[in-house]
Amino acid sequence: MEVTTFVYGIYPRSDRLRLDYGRFERGLLTSEKLKTIIKEEKDRFYDLTDGIGMVTDPLFNWYDIFRPVALSVEGINLGPLRRYGETNTFYREPIIAGKGGLRFNALSDHEFNENPPFPMFYWGSRNILPIFPSPVAMYNMSFTDRNVNLHEFSENLLEIYAKLADEIGSKNIVIFSPKIGEHEIEEIENIGPKHGIILVSPGGIGKSDFDNTSLKFHSIIVNNIRDLELAANHSRMPGLGILDAHNTRVETKEEIKKHVEAIENTGILKNIVLTHNDYMDFLPRSIADRKVKILQEVN
Repeated sequence: MEVTTFVYGIYPRSDRLRLDYGRFERGLLTSEKLKTIIKEEKDRFYDLTDGIGMVTDPLFNWYDIFRPVALSVEGINLGPLRRYGETNTFYREPIIAGKGGLRFNALSDHEFNENPPFPMFYWGSRNILPIFPSPVAMYNMSFTDRNVNLHEFSENLLEIYAKLADEIGSKNIVIFSPKIGEHEIEEIENIGPKHGIILVSPGGIGKSDFDNTSLKFHSIIVNNIRDLELAANHSRMPGLGILDAHNTRVETKEEIKKHVEAIENTGILKNIVLTHNDYMDFLPRSIADRKVKILQEVN
């Protein structure tokens, strides 16, 4: 069984970067200097994950999964802070008043009062996957004008995602959804023919989620081994969140290999993606780094 490894989403910032963000917010560090530091930190992350098969930008300059999209796309603004699930993490609730194009080139330098400076993604010499929030999740977790149609909003946002992916040179796009909502898979299908979709949903998947779609995802990441067969039925590379992003205990290489062997012995899968079960931003940086190294040893 072929194994591919994957690290995605908002990764813990180093102590240095946290301190520099504080200095920046107090006006003690210029935006130009901070942009240089962010790029240096991202380069270090790419060095750390050199042995990982697939990675996204570590999103060090994203305060939450919605904010950069809300800042970049016309018709969306930032609202009050909201709690993310049952965690101690918060996000700025988007206010969706309509649909529109990009306000500016999100892959170029840009400055904000509400967020560290852009570009949205920086990849240096590394091939990365662009990651975006599911349009349906964003619609459902926002304050949305009742005149804004879900399908039209999703279609518009997916077109923007596709354009940004093309500019990066990526044929695949990571779509993150905390929990699959009604019609979510159907909406994501709109982007499927042009780009491979890697669907990450910590909340899990169900058989009925795929009732009205024929889309074959590039990969579907699940956190429960029992969902792997369903993920395999609807993707080319099913994936398993085998590392616990909410627990500081570091898994051992032997534990992971035992899980992989058990999956291989079922004979159901020809390949698998191994990753973590949520953003690693919930972990201390040193713990997240150790988990990544364990994942590299299994690759």
